[in-house]
Amino acid sequence: MKVVNKEATLGLCKDQKLVGRVHIVAKDANGNIVDTNNVTNNIVLGIRTPIIKLLGGWGTAQDELPFVRQIALGTGATPATILDTKLEAEVEGSRKLTATAPTISSDGLSLTFSFLYDMVDEAVDNKDIKEMALFTTDGTMIARTTIGLWRKTTGLYFEIYWTIGYAA
Repeated sequence: MKVVNKEATLGLCKDQKLVGRVHIVAKDANGNIVDTNNVTNNIVLGIRTPIIKLLGGWGTAQDELPFVRQIALGTGATPATILDTKLEAEVEGSRKLTATAPTISSDGLSLTFSFLYDMVDEAVDNKDIKEMALFTTDGTMIARTTIGLWRKTTGLYFEIYWTIGYAA
């Protein structure tokens, strides 16, 4: 019979927090990386109840849980908090749908959303981007981060890889 250290097991579960990481890449027309950055985000309170409902199997036809499908960029610089419900200053026309289906990690504890802004994107080109957020299909913001100052210039692709999952 194998003896399990209950306290150690409970401690491991307690330390596994839902976290998010954002990897930002600017590439030229030839695919060369011009700039890159990594930041963390806050998982906002507005999505925590639906996550718990999902885990408890409470989703019904009348209470469908929305999927993450879009990102938006903004010019606000106020640090992200769990109480955020929208971007501080969303750039009009910056909302994009995911470029591909989310990729689930090999351990099943995280997934990554991918977004692509084309070489020419009049909505965001030459704007001072300082914040970004993930939104569900119904427009509910689930995560927000501030990224310092980024400017997407015409002629560069702007790729965003947003990973959300449990920290081991």
